[in-house]
Amino acid sequence: MVCFKTQSTKMINILHLVTSLDRGGRRQSVRYLAATLDKHIFQSYIGSLEPLPINDPFIHRIPAEIFTFKRRAGIELHVLLQLTRFCRQKRIAIIHAHDGASHFYGCLLRVLHPKTRIIYTFRRSRDLDIAGIKNSLRNRVLRNLTHTLVVTSRERQYALAKSFGCAASEIKLIHNAIDTSRFSPLLPDEKAQSHAEDKLFNLISVASLTEIKNLSCVFEAIAVLSKKGYQIHLTVCGTGPEYANLTHLTQELAIAKNITMTGHHEAVHQILHTFDLFVLVPKMEAFGLVFVEAMAAGLPVVASRVGGIPDIVTDKQTGLLIDDIEPTVLAEAIEWFITDRDRMREAGMKGKIRAESLFDIKRMINEYENTYKALLPTNIDNLR
Repeated sequence: MVCFKTQSTKMINILHLVTSLDRGGRRQSVRYLAATLDKHIFQSYIGSLEPLPINDPFIHRIPAEIFTFKRRAGIELHVLLQLTRFCRQKRIAIIHAHDGASHFYGCLLRVLHPKTRIIYTFRRSRDLDIAGIKNSLRNRVLRNLTHTLVVTSRERQYALAKSFGCAASEIKLIHNAIDTSRFSPLLPDEKAQSHAEDKLFNLISVASLTEIKNLSCVFEAIAVLSKKGYQIHLTVCGTGPEYANLTHLTQELAIAKNITMTGHHEAVHQILHTFDLFVLVPKMEAFGLVFVEAMAAGLPVVASRVGGIPDIVTDKQTGLLIDDIEPTVLAEAIEWFITDRDRMREAGMKGKIRAESLFDIKRMINEYENTYKALLPTNIDNLR
């Protein structure tokens, strides 16, 4: 580890600890926190237990010092020693863990340094860290070493409470958020004019191409609608292990002309507003920032009623939520919108208002700042 000068004792030094900074909503939230927390009060550092992604431009846009602790697997003593030394050098007051492994390391460090405050934001859609007796026993121990538990959705709030052996009311709910100002939807009159003579319906899905995102169901729904005679096209932005299978499926369903797969798109926020409808029906989803992004761009959303999605999408107001994740059911939900462009525009406008009022980054940052301040005895407001 490299030695650095310590910061002023008037600053609250926070280490945002993650297992990795691979793609996902977690690293987006960490970047927003590092960039937007009040610089007069908070000094943010980012620690990654694993090596950083190679040639990833996102990493260079994170406005904070990033440190890697070179963990290979499991719990390693040398990582704990590096983390302890780092926290002592930087006078870290708060460790904000953003996943299960980093939470475990944070709690181990608190055993060695009891004054360190620990916050854990649980972001996983899978129950790998919370299901079963073994995980529950470990989590109940970690609960006693953790000052604040945070979740990003109501569904995760109840799941975490059960595993950690506490009331749901003891777990703080802070939704993930985006910078809504980056999304510029077409005005209703502009969209109406663009569709005046256009019978083609343009749909978009943005997701990693994994089985859990369930894009095969979306493809099958497109096939159903195409057979009904609708002129419909789906653009899919994302990469992942299911790419080959999905490509084959377009041939099998005879919808290759209806599907465009772009791969990873670095600037989705610049194109979302050009589409009519956002569609994605994952099998599970802890929160789903992409649904917020679609709403911020003025798109109605068709999604599955799982995980944190009902926190975002208001059924029959800003979109449609389906309980039966089947191609025919999904096709009916899409059809409900594309048969009425006025309904589509109205839902898009309501979604934009909801995204800006509930899921803008300023709201999330304010909630985390208040959470950090509540952990420390100092009158923070006098530090300005």
